[in-house]
Amino acid sequence: MPTVTGLELISDAMIAAGQLSPGETADAGESTYALGLLNRLLDSWNADRVKVYSVEFSDRTLIPNLNPHLIGPTGSTGFVVDTRPPKIESAQLVLNTSTPNVLVPITLRDKAWYFAQAVPALTSSFPTDLYYDPAWANGKLYFWPVPTTAYAVRLAFWTLLAQVTLAGNVTLPPAYQDAVTFNLALKLCVGQKSPDALLVEEARKSLAAIQNLNTESPRIGTNDMGAGDGAGTFDWRDGSR
Repeated sequence: MPTVTGLELISDAMIAAGQLSPGETADAGESTYALGLLNRLLDSWNADRVKVYSVEFSDRTLIPNLNPHLIGPTGSTGFVVDTRPPKIESAQLVLNTSTPNVLVPITLRDKAWYFAQAVPALTSSFPTDLYYDPAWANGKLYFWPVPTTAYAVRLAFWTLLAQVTLAGNVTLPPAYQDAVTFNLALKLCVGQKSPDALLVEEARKSLAAIQNLNTESPRIGTNDMGAGDGAGTFDWRDGSR
């Protein structure tokens, strides 16, 4: 994937929107406006799972008796990240008392479950559950029981698209440059003119390409082996039993 600058990225979008001709350069006001649209576009994609290209695993060390742990730009010690995660995908307790380490799943819970706990301050060396409150600017990690031992915890959260500057280099995963370019071009048309049909189609196809890559098929299963009662009499060829 080639590296481009933010200015080159927005210039391509402005050409696609019919606001620049190849070889022309946007003036300062146009560049600032387009850059703002671009960063808002990336910000909105960061909140949509099918536009997120990766889930990263990150090991953090629990702080005994702390509740909640803050994760974000000014988070708790060891939990500082550039932007607080929109969502926690999974969590595991890392037991390093053996070789290799043992990973124990931590059950993710919603706020209704956490608020229903009669003793939220219950303590233990081994937290079994986690409620994540995606507060801003730091998210809040409510481990339950509240951990009393500084074990590591492995969190899985979304990899976010970084904000862009005009002069800074931009490197995007495969298929993302077209998606960003054509969908930014659509945004540039708002309040200016109606986008042509080809631009609308290119924006749709390029966005579908990254969403197809990022969409996972759900796991399915049955309570019993096979398809359950009565399946043995069903003829799939004609639908009869």
